[in-house]
Amino acid sequence: MGLNGWFPNSCIASTYSFSTEGSKIELGLHALVSNRTDYWQGLEQDITTRLMPKVQYKILASVRVEGSPQSIHSVMATLRLENNNASPNFLSLARVKASVGKWEQLMGTFYLEVIPERAVFYLEGPPAGFNFSIRSVEIYPVSKSISMESVAQ
Repeated sequence: MGLNGWFPNSCIASTYSFSTEGSKIELGLHALVSNRTDYWQGLEQDITTRLMPKVQYKILASVRVEGSPQSIHSVMATLRLENNNASPNFLSLARVKASVGKWEQLMGTFYLEVIPERAVFYLEGPPAGFNFSIRSVEIYPVSKSISMESVAQ
């Protein structure tokens, strides 16, 4: 994943190489979010210019919690909507229970009737003092034909 285009929100973000042995081998660059003092601190990215109004978007992210082996905590995807110097609105997009040593899939969808002046996607949680890792994030429009097929089934 790396940090290209991602920014830490009141925390420290770094990358690390990761590999595992066994039946599944993973190689790649992952983001580590650390030195968090509140649950809302994590990585964020401004996605305003990539959004279109009245389009449904799907979110897929691979995340895990770092810390003691018995740690299981929520990791959340949130969209911060900003307009005209008003207080931002927060749209909760998805939540998953994540644990140490196991990548979990965070999945959700969102739809915006109008595009705000600024739309910032970010990953947040677990509680302060726990780090979390991000292997990948995908946000993409859901095609109308796929969504119609899903409704028909």
